[in-house]
Amino acid sequence: MSSAAQRLIVALDVNSREAALKLVAALRPRVSRFKVGMELFTACGPALVREILAADGQVFLDLKYHDIPNTVARAAVEAARLGVGMLTVHLSGGSMMARRAVDEVDATCQIHRLARPQILGVTVLTSLSDADLSQVGVTRGVDEQVLALASLAAAAGLDGVVASPREVRAVRAAWPVSKPMFIRVSTVDGAGGWEVEDTVVFAKALKELGVDVIDCSSGGLTGLSTALPVKRSLGFQVPFAAAVKRQAGIHTMAVGLILDGPQAEAILQAGDADLIAIGRQALFDPFWALHAAQELGCDADFAMWTPEYGWWLDKRKNNLAGLKK
Repeated sequence: MSSAAQRLIVALDVNSREAALKLVAALRPRVSRFKVGMELFTACGPALVREILAADGQVFLDLKYHDIPNTVARAAVEAARLGVGMLTVHLSGGSMMARRAVDEVDATCQIHRLARPQILGVTVLTSLSDADLSQVGVTRGVDEQVLALASLAAAAGLDGVVASPREVRAVRAAWPVSKPMFIRVSTVDGAGGWEVEDTVVFAKALKELGVDVIDCSSGGLTGLSTALPVKRSLGFQVPFAAAVKRQAGIHTMAVGLILDGPQAEAILQAGDADLIAIGRQALFDPFWALHAAQELGCDADFAMWTPEYGWWLDKRKNNLAGLKK
């Protein structure tokens, strides 16, 4: 995420359309993402979600779906059709419920070419104690239950889990190595209040907690990243990733005007970052990664593309080669 507007999610904890849209209007464009929970959705329904989307907002639909697998899967599909960017399922519903939701949303979005929402699993409600869990027949304590449900979420293919910050260690223990834990930071805030040195200290602490990768952007929380007084040039934020990587000894992800495959590869080969994140450039070229593979000579026959695209592109390539002869 490239700016505070994208990083921040504001909960619309109101019970009327008017109050919700007033908040959206007041916070746009500084805030892009809005959480619609059970109270507001029950009061206003899908129509309000559409109005928020029409106002150029993004919706995190936090309904914590918890029912039989078929019902939850169908509800998640309808949320995807509605256009939400994130949704939640309650992991107490079990692994089959979570897996069905993921599978059916994936299939629907592929078939109908819809933007796929992130599906997050809710572990244990923060209001619950060990005693509360015991009353409903759960013999594990909160920490153990969070660990068990985070493991379930990983196995079911969810995009992440919702848990209390005090449970980061437990979640990290449950989250498989194949699904690394990322933290996105503003490496500098542009106002003299937070500098690279502060981020290095922060990154070292996060590494101790089990975080794998630091996504190194900039801009702080007081304004848009475009207001940062740093001269714009290709890869202008890459030095932040390089500094954190070398000084904190943690993997980093670089962002900022990275336009093509050769540029990205040069950053990686120089050891300035371990991963590259593409944001606005992906809006310009939705097939950026596939084009980068071709530019770097990794996919001459379009094998990385989906078959319905790759077959035609390979045929086109061969036809063009024939015309040149």
